[in-house]
Amino acid sequence: MQALLRATTCRRFFITNKCYLGLGPHNMQAGDEIHIVAGGNCPLVLRKASHERSIQSANPTYTLVGDCYLHGVMDGEAAENFEERTTTIDII
Repeated sequence: MQALLRATTCRRFFITNKCYLGLGPHNMQAGDEIHIVAGGNCPLVLRKASHERSIQSANPTYTLVGDCYLHGVMDGEAAENFEERTTTIDII
């Protein structure tokens, strides 16, 4: 029970549009996006930056909400065809 409490404290259960289940930061909101970052240890929850907070860049701009557990992608499953699906973003 203690391990369960430690793993879920300040975490929020979520379901993605593609029906993946996960646990993320308590302050995540509908519309936040899950991104797999090359070289990262876990998926990240990112929120599109408001126009006022955006930097002058041709890339989409996001703020980091936190890391997450996303069932079905934690053991490298998302790395399949990774090179074909990469994009550059800015995190502020």
